[in-house]
Amino acid sequence: MLILAINMLFFLVFNIPVGWYILPVSACGILSLYQIIRIFYICRLNGLRLPLVFYFYCTLFFGCYLAPLTHFAINFWLIFNNSLVLPENWEPYVLIIGVLNALGLGLFTLCYQLFYQTSKPYNRVYLLLQSIKLNYVYVIAGISFIFQLFIYSRLGGITGFIETYESRGDGEGFAGFGLLFIISEFFPIALMFLFYIKAVRNEVWRRPVIIFSFLLILFITCMFFGGLRGSRSNTILTLLHAGMLIHFFIRRFQVKEMVVGLLFLGCFMYVYKFYKQGGAEAVTQYSAGTLDASEDKYNFNMMEMLLTDFARGDIQPYLIYKYQDNKYEPKMGETYLGGLMHFLPGAIIDKDQLTTKKTAATELLYGHNGQAMGFYTTRIFGLLGEYILNFGYYTAFLIYLPLAFFIAKLDKWVYSLSPADVRNFIVPLWILFVIFLFSADLDNTIFFFMKRMLLVIVMLSLVSSKYIIKPTAVRDGQ
Repeated sequence: MLILAINMLFFLVFNIPVGWYILPVSACGILSLYQIIRIFYICRLNGLRLPLVFYFYCTLFFGCYLAPLTHFAINFWLIFNNSLVLPENWEPYVLIIGVLNALGLGLFTLCYQLFYQTSKPYNRVYLLLQSIKLNYVYVIAGISFIFQLFIYSRLGGITGFIETYESRGDGEGFAGFGLLFIISEFFPIALMFLFYIKAVRNEVWRRPVIIFSFLLILFITCMFFGGLRGSRSNTILTLLHAGMLIHFFIRRFQVKEMVVGLLFLGCFMYVYKFYKQGGAEAVTQYSAGTLDASEDKYNFNMMEMLLTDFARGDIQPYLIYKYQDNKYEPKMGETYLGGLMHFLPGAIIDKDQLTTKKTAATELLYGHNGQAMGFYTTRIFGLLGEYILNFGYYTAFLIYLPLAFFIAKLDKWVYSLSPADVRNFIVPLWILFVIFLFSADLDNTIFFFMKRMLLVIVMLSLVSSKYIIKPTAVRDGQ
């Protein structure tokens, strides 16, 4: 009934077109919403923390159901689309993607249950029993701090850093700084871990004034350590990590506190778009009220930004559209291999010769080789979209199968963690990873893991001691 009411709202209020596409899109909404309600009820009844699959279903509800309807409602298709020829009628292509997602969702639901039930609980616990081991974290934080100072010194201080970002289209920009950024921008994570340990062990650190002061300090730290190089996610993901960590393991936030936090993140995302597109001068002009926000590079609102960042409800149908009467040949997995090899040092492999997502997508979207045209598309297509680039769209729903296996195994591992296990620190990162997973391509997923999770895993291994425990029955509501 809720899905029917939402559909009627979009038809009557927003005047979206009536078509067959509404059936598979609504099926996605029904399947995902049912699972969201079912899992929430079971966990609430048994006093359990929500599993990772709950957040994945929330992502699917937005990305596979609400996003396509919203695209029709506001007539927003593909940000910065001046170089693309758009279809006059999007309905047939949204229909095809809707069918693929509905089939994939059904497959995911069945296989997740099977994989979860056949997985054995893990019997290891990682404990931080010696406070002296926290010195490893201080050393890592110190190294990260030194690396950030080194980067600023190389680029002429903070002003030079911002100028390098602003002139990124005229030269190499931050080319060659990737590994340095991974290390230097780890400082906020190390700071967060130290706060987490202190708050878990000492009730004084759980006071609201202490917690909100820490979050403010963390925000400022995030801006200093990577927040000025044009990546909203660098700051937002760290703050979300901290927020979930505090909510799950330190002090539960009230609903009004969550709303205030989300509003702050939304305002930050909106204002940051001016810096991302126009640099520090654009932010200054916006603050002074002199910025021409109607320019194409600024002219997108919050909803359009959410659709672009958290869903692929336009680019995936557009891939189907471009497949029509196109000589493009599916890459048969080459972009996955290219995405993996792209992270190898340039001295080992010639990256210009790799078939990657951007080379394949440029060929499909524009009908020509990117090297011949002198540019490559930088759009993100999501796991379903990258599958289409490799194998066509007839079997694209099968991408949900490995997702079901991965998330089921991950949920079993999370539910096996004891309250004292130091690896609880990484649970919010796995939640963000699962949310990020569906809308990301393979190379984005690998970079997320390398930048946000790999050093955390190393840090947790350094500070903890491993013990084997007898497996016990885990009540997980699954």
